[in-house]
Amino acid sequence: MTHSERDLQLGLRERVSSESVHAAIRAGLSDYLDGSLPTPELDDMHQHLDSCPDCQAYWRTLLRLINTTGQLPRRGLSQAARELMFDQLDAAPTHS
Repeated sequence: MTHSERDLQLGLRERVSSESVHAAIRAGLSDYLDGSLPTPELDDMHQHLDSCPDCQAYWRTLLRLINTTGQLPRRGLSQAARELMFDQLDAAPTHS
Protein backbone atom coordinates (compact mmCIF):
# COMPACT_ATOMS: atom_id res chain seq x y z
CA MET A 1 0.00 0.00 0.00
CA THR A 2 1.37 3.37 -0.97
CA HIS A 3 1.60 6.40 1.25
CA SER A 4 -1.23 8.15 -0.64
CA GLU A 5 -3.47 5.07 -0.33
CA ARG A 6 -2.92 5.07 3.44
CA ASP A 7 -3.72 8.79 3.56
CA LEU A 8 -6.91 8.15 1.59
CA GLN A 9 -7.99 5.34 3.93
CA LEU A 10 -7.23 7.50 6.97
CA GLY A 11 -9.23 10.35 5.47
CA LEU A 12 -12.19 8.04 4.85
CA ARG A 13 -12.05 6.72 8.43
CA GLU A 14 -11.90 10.27 9.80
CA ARG A 15 -14.88 11.31 7.68
CA VAL A 16 -16.93 8.28 8.80
CA SER A 17 -15.96 9.00 12.40
CA SER A 18 -16.88 12.66 11.97
CA GLU A 19 -20.23 11.74 10.38
CA SER A 20 -21.01 9.45 13.30
CA VAL A 21 -20.25 12.29 15.73
CA HIS A 22 -22.64 14.58 13.83
CA ALA A 23 -25.30 11.85 13.78
CA ALA A 24 -24.93 11.32 17.54
CA ILE A 25 -25.17 15.06 18.22
CA ARG A 26 -28.27 15.40 16.07
CA ALA A 27 -29.86 12.36 17.67
CA GLY A 28 -29.37 13.96 21.08
CA LEU A 29 -30.93 17.32 20.22
CA SER A 30 -34.39 16.36 21.55
CA ASP A 31 -32.89 15.43 24.90
CA TYR A 32 -30.86 18.65 24.76
CA LEU A 33 -34.02 20.63 24.11
CA ASP A 34 -35.97 19.11 26.98
CA GLY A 35 -33.02 19.34 29.40
CA SER A 36 -32.61 15.62 29.99
CA LEU A 37 -28.97 15.24 28.94
CA PRO A 38 -26.51 14.30 31.70
CA THR A 39 -23.91 17.00 32.39
CA PRO A 40 -21.02 15.35 30.50
CA GLU A 41 -23.17 14.92 27.39
CA LEU A 42 -24.53 18.44 27.79
CA ASP A 43 -20.98 19.79 27.87
CA ASP A 44 -20.12 17.77 24.74
CA MET A 45 -23.25 19.07 23.03
CA HIS A 46 -22.40 22.71 23.83
CA GLN A 47 -18.83 22.28 22.68
CA HIS A 48 -19.86 20.64 19.41
CA LEU A 49 -22.63 23.12 18.64
CA ASP A 50 -20.26 26.02 19.34
CA SER A 51 -17.79 24.74 16.76
CA CYS A 52 -19.88 23.05 14.05
CA PRO A 53 -21.75 25.25 11.57
CA ASP A 54 -23.56 22.26 10.02
CA CYS A 55 -24.99 21.09 13.35
CA GLN A 56 -25.83 24.70 14.28
CA ALA A 57 -27.87 24.95 11.06
CA TYR A 58 -29.54 21.62 11.82
CA TRP A 59 -30.37 22.88 15.34
CA ARG A 60 -31.85 26.14 14.01
CA THR A 61 -33.94 24.20 11.47
CA LEU A 62 -35.21 21.88 14.20
CA LEU A 63 -36.20 24.86 16.37
CA ARG A 64 -38.01 26.50 13.43
CA LEU A 65 -39.85 23.25 12.73
CA ILE A 66 -40.89 22.90 16.37
CA ASN A 67 -41.97 26.53 16.53
CA THR A 68 -43.92 26.28 13.27
CA THR A 69 -45.70 23.05 14.16
CA GLY A 70 -46.50 24.43 17.60
CA GLN A 71 -48.47 27.20 15.94
CA LEU A 72 -50.65 24.80 13.96
CA PRO A 73 -54.23 24.28 15.03
CA ARG A 74 -54.81 21.03 16.86
CA ARG A 75 -57.63 19.93 14.54
CA GLY A 76 -59.18 20.86 11.26
CA LEU A 77 -56.07 22.03 9.42
CA SER A 78 -57.24 23.43 6.08
CA GLN A 79 -55.82 22.21 2.80
CA ALA A 80 -54.22 25.63 2.23
CA ALA A 81 -52.53 25.49 5.63
CA ARG A 82 -51.26 21.96 4.96
CA GLU A 83 -49.86 23.04 1.60
CA LEU A 84 -48.15 26.04 3.17
CA MET A 85 -46.63 23.86 5.88
CA PHE A 86 -45.30 21.33 3.37
CA ASP A 87 -43.96 24.12 1.13
CA GLN A 88 -42.03 25.54 4.09
CA LEU A 89 -40.69 22.13 5.03
CA ASP A 90 -39.60 21.51 1.44
CA ALA A 91 -37.83 24.89 1.37
CA ALA A 92 -35.95 24.27 4.64
CA PRO A 93 -32.26 23.54 4.16
CA THR A 94 -31.20 19.98 4.77
CA HIS A 95 -27.83 19.05 6.19
CA SER A 96 -26.55 15.53 6.23
